Amino acid sequence: PPPPPPLPIARITPPPPPPPPPPPPLPPPPPPSKSPSAFVSTTEQLPRQAPPPPPPPPPLVVNDLVDNEPSWAKPLTLGPPTPPVPLSTTFDTTSQPSSIPPPSSLQNVVISASL
Repeated sequence: PPPPPPLPIARITPPPPPPPPPPPPLPPPPPPSKSPSAFVSTTEQLPRQAPPPPPPPPPLVVNDLVDNEPSWAKPLTLGPPTPPVPLSTTFDTTSQPSSIPPPSSLQNVVISASL
């Protein structure tokens, strides 16, 4: 007899391969005494992975803040040796000593320098 048409053969899928043998039975669950420890260990690992340490703030911002503080702090440290004496003398000479008593003028100079 003539061979069957190829279409039926093509449509018929080859028999599925035999199912793989069942995997070996899983080891029996650990006794209750060990199960809590295993569960705790998994819980311990999760929190450790969940909260990673936040990235440190960019050092540039910190440097800028630190630079801004010394910018006004340095003039004060460098200023006192020289400016206070000339300013107090020149200020007293420029301003009328009769209208402004010397103690008040000195206080004004100290306040301006501190600011």
